[in-house]
Amino acid sequence: MKDRILSLIESVIYKDLICLQPSSGGSRVELPIVVSTQALRHVLQTLLLFKQARISASKESTIKCRRNFVGSFWEVAIDDCHASVVESILACQMSIEKIRFNGSILNSAQLKGDYSNGLITCCPENLAEFIKLVLTCPTHESIDVFPIESTSQLVPLSKVVSTPSEPSYVTTTMNLRERQVSAILGPNGDTLNSIRFQSKCWIKVFSPGNKPQWKPSKNNLQKIQITGARENIGIAMVEINRICGMAR
Repeated sequence: MKDRILSLIESVIYKDLICLQPSSGGSRVELPIVVSTQALRHVLQTLLLFKQARISASKESTIKCRRNFVGSFWEVAIDDCHASVVESILACQMSIEKIRFNGSILNSAQLKGDYSNGLITCCPENLAEFIKLVLTCPTHESIDVFPIESTSQLVPLSKVVSTPSEPSYVTTTMNLRERQVSAILGPNGDTLNSIRFQSKCWIKVFSPGNKPQWKPSKNNLQKIQITGARENIGIAMVEINRICGMAR
């Protein structure tokens, strides 16, 4: 019987499509299983020997093995079969090579495998638990990214002409006492950065040391320059005046 099965396998292994009809159904694998010719021989031998499936000429069969000429491997699509058939297929593949699927990077995360160019490679430690993941893993669309040689290859889908209306920026200057400026700066400049963030203004503090004959004193005046939209400058001024009032 084994010789007859081997002879049958040899008669179909060089075809582009091998259809299998399992003895029972109930389970579906969304992702195509990718196997080598050597692994497929072992899979076919096991399924036929234990009568889990038979080779069929009908394209309505629920297990289809298609040859992929680009990568010299087979893609096994399972529409309906018993879970034990899935276990036999994956166990046969594991005995020869790593388990591989065609899928997305999200599928690889679900199956805890390695993803590369649409191919998911898995090395499960517990096959029974892994099969549960396989049977519940849905397909996800993948985004194909193609490298370009230069930006001249980028063609816009539609030409968009925008007329930006930039706000008019103004600049205002304040002369404050050194102790007030120190309060505005805060520890490590944190208070000043907070004002900048809230008001969305450029705020520059000029050092009093730039002035000639300057002597350290809390009453020395320092210049603060604020640049931004008018409404934003108003926000900055309110916050600065509040801090200055507390630093008197």
